[in-house]
Amino acid sequence: MAFENLIGQKKIVDFFKKIYEKDRFAHAYLFYGEEGTGKLTFALELAKVLICNKEEFNYCGRCPDCIKFDKMEHPNLNFIAPVYGKMKSDEIYKFHIELIKEPYRGFSFPKSTSIPIDKIRELKKK
Repeated sequence: MAFENLIGQKKIVDFFKKIYEKDRFAHAYLFYGEEGTGKLTFALELAKVLICNKEEFNYCGRCPDCIKFDKMEHPNLNFIAPVYGKMKSDEIYKFHIELIKEPYRGFSFPKSTSIPIDKIRELKKK
């Protein structure tokens, strides 16, 4: 069931459910707030609901899209995060593996204050 891992956010879940039912989604949303409030968890749950072929505000967890999503391999799932300096490919790979193991864990990159412009351009192309 979608959003069962989310605690104390019924108001925002209901808000997005109404938007979903009216087919009025914006092209992007920014989730901002204190650490530990469930922003990443909510964003992942919402993305999975939107990617799944199920017609209600939920996901099936069994279709090819859900399976790819659970492996963090779906082509419509993109992560952009600020990085400190240049991350090596093995560091990125390690991060990807950790994200697959625990997608709701949350993450941070110490001393990270900016997003490389090439990553923003890459996202705009998609």
